[in-house]
Amino acid sequence: GSVNILSGPHFHSDKHVDVACFKAEPFPNEWIPLGGHLNDWMGQYEFVLYQTLVLGYPPVPFSDRPVLVAARGEINAMIDKYNGMHPHFIVSCMARGGFSGGPALIAYNEVRDDTGTSVLGVVTESLTSNGQLAEVGYMAVLSVEPIYDCLKSAGLLPVAQRAR
Repeated sequence: GSVNILSGPHFHSDKHVDVACFKAEPFPNEWIPLGGHLNDWMGQYEFVLYQTLVLGYPPVPFSDRPVLVAARGEINAMIDKYNGMHPHFIVSCMARGGFSGGPALIAYNEVRDDTGTSVLGVVTESLTSNGQLAEVGYMAVLSVEPIYDCLKSAGLLPVAQRAR
């Protein structure tokens, strides 16, 4: 089916934060809650070695259409990038174009007493240097706080997330 964009894209108020949101129909019947792990309480090793599931649409050679790809990995580190103000998780999945903008999920009940799977963050980039290919870099996942901020400023924060 087709998707109709009703509003957006709405970009984060800080142009250095690589997050945008939009409102579309049809609306999904199911959703995955954003995690409650905000920047101010996360320690440097809070999530290290926890499993994560990354979803996206990287190109698959010889496929006749885009395919949703799921990749399981581990959180290897959390960094504060010198050119960004929000924490990023380094995930062991191979970085590929097409994962960008996709969610990274975590079984949050393994980390805190909470209710199951939630969004750890959004895949933003492959961290590389000296013009290396994306596939040799580290997959970077932006934490959820800027996602909350973007949705809230656009008036798109779901009612169920407002209490978090």
